[in-house]
Amino acid sequence: MALRGSSSAPLPQLISSRWFPHNERTTATGIGCTFNQLGNAGGYFLGPLLIHLPKNHSSDPGNSTTDLDLEPWEIDALRKSIRDYMWISFGMCTTLFIGVLSYFPEKPKKPPSLTSLLHEKRRPFAQDVKLLLSNKNLWLLVMPYSITLGINVAWSSVLDINVAPFGINQDEASWMGVYVTCGGVVMAILAARFSDLLFGYMKLTIIVLMVVATAGYTWFLLLMNQMPPIQQRSQLFISVIIGASFNYACSPLFFELAVELAFPVSEGIVGAFLTISWNIVAALFLFIMQTPIVKKGVLWMDYLLAVQGLVVVLMMGLVREEYRRTMVDKAPTEEQVVAAATVAPDSTSDPQSVSA
Repeated sequence: MALRGSSSAPLPQLISSRWFPHNERTTATGIGCTFNQLGNAGGYFLGPLLIHLPKNHSSDPGNSTTDLDLEPWEIDALRKSIRDYMWISFGMCTTLFIGVLSYFPEKPKKPPSLTSLLHEKRRPFAQDVKLLLSNKNLWLLVMPYSITLGINVAWSSVLDINVAPFGINQDEASWMGVYVTCGGVVMAILAARFSDLLFGYMKLTIIVLMVVATAGYTWFLLLMNQMPPIQQRSQLFISVIIGASFNYACSPLFFELAVELAFPVSEGIVGAFLTISWNIVAALFLFIMQTPIVKKGVLWMDYLLAVQGLVVVLMMGLVREEYRRTMVDKAPTEEQVVAAATVAPDSTSDPQSVSA
């Protein structure tokens, strides 16, 4: 699963850079990233629909099905449900994979931009990795991105454990996950389109989205601490949806800004680097969950969600906003020729052939 995630997550920005002009790339990346999340929403819905825990399953976050005294037939039923779920997931993925192989072209007939044309010429992998790792400004962006996405993705996978102390069962938590995912899809596409229409404000947009997300998570933290006392469960739902939706809306913007800062490194390599980075943070989060100090409580998650948002906002202030790739695409033809010679000196392609 880790290999699948690190190999498929960079695809949206790789496709957007190859198939879309500079004023549509962020929107295309946002749509690609969010449609991936719609699959997660299906998982929130399909999982509880097919897999039912025994009725004596406790909502105590310290418990698991291995702690229960299950009958052999209950264990067999659980295994069969999980197996059916995995086969359904496999069938859906295989169908989509075959459809892509049979239909999707390798590249457009006419490159939409100069940088798209340049990246058709493969650069040495080691050279790209060296440029990537030596880019200090990129590291300043990768760190807040890894922190916020890694923590949020890991937390969303244990959302039912976090809200269990308030009597919210697995089915209700799953619907909360569906609402969060749908909200994130809408917000991510809107934020991405806004960044394309108003060029040059990607960093500011990320900061604003993170401020709103932090406010939502802070509200959730106060509710979990009974300050004020929860009058309706809808308050928990709304606070979580605001926090997670606005947080996830930053994802395509982080991706696109990272590609801009790392240019001329390939979008696929940048995307893989970002994906590996946030997966490391997510793994650390899940590892901490298993330590005896925090295993019996859930409140530490809520504090972490609120604090990480503030940390990310402060760290984004250190990032120097640059649009290296877009500046090449928007430059006059004479300057594009110079840029093409600098980035790909062996390329014989004519920048005049690139669509406006």
